[in-house]
Amino acid sequence: MKPLFQHKATTSFAMWFDNYLSCHADSFKNKTGVLYPQDDDRLDPRFSSYASPYKQWLFDSANQSSDVPTGIYINGELIERGQSGMSIDFDNGRVLIGSEYKNEINEVSGSFSVKDINIYLADQSEESLIIENKYDLNSRFRQSTSGINPYDQVIPAAFISMEQSNNTPIAFGGEDKTTLSYRSVIFAENLYFLDGAISLFTDSKNSSFPDIGFTGYPLNEKGDLKAEFTGEGYSYSEQCKNYQGSNMFYIENVYASKINDRVNSQMNPGTFLGFIDFEVSMFRFPGQSK
Repeated sequence: MKPLFQHKATTSFAMWFDNYLSCHADSFKNKTGVLYPQDDDRLDPRFSSYASPYKQWLFDSANQSSDVPTGIYINGELIERGQSGMSIDFDNGRVLIGSEYKNEINEVSGSFSVKDINIYLADQSEESLIIENKYDLNSRFRQSTSGINPYDQVIPAAFISMEQSNNTPIAFGGEDKTTLSYRSVIFAENLYFLDGAISLFTDSKNSSFPDIGFTGYPLNEKGDLKAEFTGEGYSYSEQCKNYQGSNMFYIENVYASKINDRVNSQMNPGTFLGFIDFEVSMFRFPGQSK
């Protein structure tokens, strides 16, 4: 199936959500430290994985105080992205190093920005997310001497899902108002971060963002920046300028709530849980896209 409107809309919304959080709330921490060897059965055997104790790494340099890596240090020597196939997996908080270094590595280290709240597109029901799943904790306070398992989902995090949509005729000629309802389930490490996320996004009412879709998503299959962004880096704010005049999404309403502390402590000890619901609209001609 080719990417359809709702696929592209959800990708665009998640990109806006991620940028809004990092730029309006400085929701990241700059870190410098050692990366640890990591086993990964899915990885091409020509590469070795070295991971940090944190994920996800910030890849959007729109906030100038962020530290978005372009390389890492192997035995104290700077290795830039692309040298010997080295790539940075921002989603999994690690680097992938070519086999030519495999027998020469004593230490791998680097500097990077870690998101305070990770962003995931939910691929499970809300009940599974809240009740059944167990998550690693991306704690900002504990010390760890190993990387987090690859592909594990880590909290604090926001899980985004599209709940419902509808088209309402608005003008002659086939123009409709499409309304999409998005829900973000927030798992926070403390009440301060949960209240902060709720406050920030409640105030995002009347914000707008462009329809960037799949083609403008900046990461490739390795979790690294696509080739067109590796030169000067990726900035969502700058990317939006390339979509001026395109269809725009508008956030009409935002609703937020929290789970009762007593109930939450029974389901997810050590975490604080909240919900943020968005009504997102766009004026479009759906009949022309078939």
